[in-house]
Amino acid sequence: MPSKPTTPPKSAVPAVYYVIFGIIEPLITFSSLLEAILSPEKVCVSSDVARRKLRSAQILDRYARQPGGFTEASEAFARTAYTVVCQMVVAHAVIGCVNASVLRTIRRLPSPTLQEKIARSLLIPLAIGDVMHQLGTFYGMGDVRWKMNEWPEILWLNVVFGILLFVPR
Repeated sequence: MPSKPTTPPKSAVPAVYYVIFGIIEPLITFSSLLEAILSPEKVCVSSDVARRKLRSAQILDRYARQPGGFTEASEAFARTAYTVVCQMVVAHAVIGCVNASVLRTIRRLPSPTLQEKIARSLLIPLAIGDVMHQLGTFYGMGDVRWKMNEWPEILWLNVVFGILLFVPR
């Protein structure tokens, strides 16, 4: 007796969620990683406020090189800022990779109930992380947080994509 062809189980993760969190979000996180590696000056110094601070740091650095001046604190700060940016985008890329991997695995599971439980345990911490990321961003901006016309492009992208990804979670 010939066996019936088996159809793959219906996924509890809708296709639109898979596309958003399993494909688009990982691509965004990896593009951020590439941009930070290939053009760190664009990522670290992308606003007039940051450029003014950089000029101040350069003036301090010139003074630091004079006998009896400051240490080379501004250069160390620039290296530290770049290191933090690189660490942040690597962490985002890892999160994107985990999203893609877990969601791909979920879609292959036979039980829709199990799929829902695993998807929920992935998306709830990510939603909490979205909120904490936005709060941390606004806290770190200081007085500029309310002057949206002074926000650098990368900050706008960060806030907009953060909200767009949070809403469907």
